[in-house]
Amino acid sequence: MLAQSAIIQKTGNPLSVVQAYNVKLEPLSDDKVLVEMLISSINPADKMRILGVYPASKETFDFTTNKGTDDQYSKTNGVIVGGEGVGKVVQIGKNVTRCMNSTINIGDWVIPMSTDVYGTWSTHFVSSPNNLIVIKDKTNITPEHLSSVKVNASTAYRMLKDLVPLNKGDYIIQNGANSGAGQYVIQLARIWGYRTINVIRDRENYKELADHLIDLGADIVIKDTELTSNKVEKLLSSLDSPIKLAICCVTGKPGSLLAKYLCSGGVHVTYGDMTMESLSVRSTDMIFRNISFKGFWLVNFYKHTPVKLWMETWNDILDMMRQGKLRKQNVEFINWYSLSNGSQSLKSIPDLQKTLNLAISSPKKVAFIYRSKI
Repeated sequence: MLAQSAIIQKTGNPLSVVQAYNVKLEPLSDDKVLVEMLISSINPADKMRILGVYPASKETFDFTTNKGTDDQYSKTNGVIVGGEGVGKVVQIGKNVTRCMNSTINIGDWVIPMSTDVYGTWSTHFVSSPNNLIVIKDKTNITPEHLSSVKVNASTAYRMLKDLVPLNKGDYIIQNGANSGAGQYVIQLARIWGYRTINVIRDRENYKELADHLIDLGADIVIKDTELTSNKVEKLLSSLDSPIKLAICCVTGKPGSLLAKYLCSGGVHVTYGDMTMESLSVRSTDMIFRNISFKGFWLVNFYKHTPVKLWMETWNDILDMMRQGKLRKQNVEFINWYSLSNGSQSLKSIPDLQKTLNLAISSPKKVAFIYRSKI
C-alpha cells in the first residue's frame, strides 16, 4: 500500500522542513486499522509544531519512502505532521472490533486523537483502534463538519463552558475573532445567549470580514487599531452587562489590552500565541480588580477527562450543526489529487511539494482534501 505524506525530520522553517514523500505502508497487522484521509485541517498549532515552539512528543519513526524519481525506497526518520482531520476506515485487522468510543466497521468516519508520529497530512495511515473516535451518526453532517470538531469547535466550546460562570446577556471580548476558534466562539455565544465583542486586524477587506462575523452572530466588531480610541472606550464602558471573559490568541500588546475592559473578577484566557510575544500583566489588575489570567490548551482537556465527556462535547456540537444552528468552519480546500478527464490520481511528488508550500504559506484558513467526492 502506497501513501503520500508530509514528513518533517527536524523542526524549522515550514517551507524548508516539510517534505512530500511516497510512503510504503506495511501489510496491515491483525490489531490495526487502515484509514484513508478525507480532510485534514491546517491549524496554527501545526505550524508552531513544525517551527519547534509547540510542545510535542520526541518520538519519531522510520518510514519507508521515496521521492518518486525512481523505484528505490529508503528510510526517512521523522513524523508525519498534521493534528486534526477526518478519515474513512478502509481495512480492519481481524482482531479489531472496537475503537475508543464504539464498535468500528469499514466505511466508518473516524477522527484520530493522538497524532504525534502519524499525523493527518497523509492520504492514508495505519492506526491502533485505541487512537480513533468513530462517528456513527452521519445524519445531516459531512466530513467538512467533522474536520474542525476536535480542535477549533471544541476549543471554543470548552472555553465558554469551563473558565468563568456566564449568564445570558454577559459579554465576551476576543481578539483574532476571525480565526477558526473565534468564529465558533461567536456562534456558540449567540446560541447560549451571550454577547461578543470581536477585535480583528485592520485590513483591506475589513468591512467584508466584519459583515461576515456579524452574520455569524457577532454583536460588536472592532479594528485592533481602534481598541484604545476614545470612541471604543466610551462604547465598551457603557454596556448594559459586564465583560466577564477575555479570549486571546493574538498575544503581545493586542492581548494585554483586552484585560482593560474586563469587569472586576473577570477572566483573561490565552489559548494561542500568534505573535509569539509576551503578555504584559498589570499587578493592579490582579490586586484591585481581581482579574485572573489563565491559559487554555485543549490537549489538557483530552488528557484529563474521560472519553465520555469528549463525546458529550462533540455530540452537542454536532447536534447544533445538524439543526443548522452552528455553521461548519469556512475554509478553502487545497487538493492533494489531480483530475484528468474526470479521473482522479495522485500528484507527482514535486507537484505535491508545491501544494504543501502553497497551503503552509496561505494567509487564509485552508484544509487539505484528498478526494474529489467525499
